[in-house]
Amino acid sequence: MKKVIQTQNLSIGYKSGKHSKKILENINLDASEGEFIVLLGLNGSGKSTLIRTLAGIQPVLDGQVELGGEDITSMSDEHRARALSIVLTHNETTGMIRVRDMVGLGRYPHTNWMAVFSETDEQQVERALKLTSLEEIADSYFHELSDGQKQKTVIARAIAQDTDIIFLDEPTNHLDIGNKVEIMRLLLHLARNSGKTLIMSTHDIDLATRIADKAWVITREGAICSGIPEQFLLEGTLEQLFATEGYDLLSGELETGKMQGVNIFVEGIESGASITRRALKRVGYSWVEDRERADKIIHVGKLETRYFWEFEGEELDTLKKLLEKIKKV
Repeated sequence: MKKVIQTQNLSIGYKSGKHSKKILENINLDASEGEFIVLLGLNGSGKSTLIRTLAGIQPVLDGQVELGGEDITSMSDEHRARALSIVLTHNETTGMIRVRDMVGLGRYPHTNWMAVFSETDEQQVERALKLTSLEEIADSYFHELSDGQKQKTVIARAIAQDTDIIFLDEPTNHLDIGNKVEIMRLLLHLARNSGKTLIMSTHDIDLATRIADKAWVITREGAICSGIPEQFLLEGTLEQLFATEGYDLLSGELETGKMQGVNIFVEGIESGASITRRALKRVGYSWVEDRERADKIIHVGKLETRYFWEFEGEELDTLKKLLEKIKKV
């Protein structure tokens, strides 16, 4: 695949007069056309600084960033705005601007000096509104929107800009799970169906590692590793980085304390069995995968939309009743 971003011995950080402070050094990364890349790291590790440097918003301290084989420092603002778009974490401060006009701001790098929209510009705005499901609120004022709608609007603006590369700095921050999933699916659709390269920093490790093609991981030592997310999970790289006592990052299991000395095997409808195992662990009971090793057996069934549990010769119609009966056994 065509390389659209490459860094060579890049150092990032901040300049203040003649002095500079380096956060990360010797960064050698690349991104290909159509890749969805997630950038993972602890707070303060340099994720936002790297995003801003790759996008040309923050100056390179040492080394080089190339976009499509061209040094980013030699690109004009107009040229760079046609090559990449960026969605930052900070709240947008706007006056009385409507959603459609906010999205339309993404077309300004493509217009003439009078900022007159062509038919193509209008079509790109409508396309962005449709992709983000904002058509029905296109005439609403931006400041009246929910956080999720605001975030979709600034993503729509980046889509309307129609660049080959889109940078996103924690785009799902402060959103509820429904909006997070919706935005992640939207970004995945863009990468898969438009050939755009997406580079996104995020703290949503579980969601990100399920959909990304590649992960860039900033380690505690200040190095950056590049590879597929599943490999980092298997090697324990992410577990070491985000280590939290009592939590298994790979399985998503939370240690809730000492387990009771009863091994329970749960069988039947898997959707219900999975939730049942979670409930058992929460109240202090361990479950086993081997039926032969079980002290007790629970069968989970389903009749139309209703689940039921068979335990110790009794059928129970709620999970609460099941847990109460187990405690008495």
